[in-house]
Amino acid sequence: MALEQQIHQHFSRLHESIKRFEQKPATGQYDLTITGDSLVLQRGKRRLDLAMYCAKGYRLRPSFQFGCDHQAREVIFAKQRLFSCSFLLILFHELGHSYQRRDWEATLQLAARGEYHKLLRPKSDYAIWRVERLSTLQAMRERDAWAYGLSQLHRLHQDGFDVLGGLRMRAVIRYVNQCLATHEFVSKLQPLYILGGPALVQQYIPAYLHNGTVDVRRKKILIHI
Repeated sequence: MALEQQIHQHFSRLHESIKRFEQKPATGQYDLTITGDSLVLQRGKRRLDLAMYCAKGYRLRPSFQFGCDHQAREVIFAKQRLFSCSFLLILFHELGHSYQRRDWEATLQLAARGEYHKLLRPKSDYAIWRVERLSTLQAMRERDAWAYGLSQLHRLHQDGFDVLGGLRMRAVIRYVNQCLATHEFVSKLQPLYILGGPALVQQYIPAYLHNGTVDVRRKKILIHI
């Protein structure tokens, strides 16, 4: 099978697995209520406005997708997925992004040019090196956002909110791994394939195809779990 076909088949399997997980209904013993820009988590008489988890100056806003808009200083959430098992996992992941620098990519690109110049490598290699450097730092940002989200959910769970419901931690770890792996595909493998074709991507493929995931535990994502 051609390398390109292998990669895309693997990515498709990951994507389908993520989608199946995200479509499962929530089974936790809690209620979520949208009131204006507030999202209230409630169990019995206990109520918690999840906007308190936003970084300073940010707010929550209902939308049709998840994301962190640094320009608008908003963490948006997909209101139609309020009752899926993955809702709080994704929301707290995006809340983690609200604590990260807004201008990180522009700042990094400026720094990267200076860093590359010091390496005394040919200018023709810069585009490939830049993709590798940016994708590595993007992966770190994704892992950090998951670390924040999972640690906060764990604290809520310890505080009596059944936020994980019937989800097994193994399934949560697998889901996070798959999200990280698909991000690696989009931010690293695709750009490198466009720049250099199969010969360039070949060196990155064995571990990616063999594992299909990034080892979250090894990178201390789940240090609080």
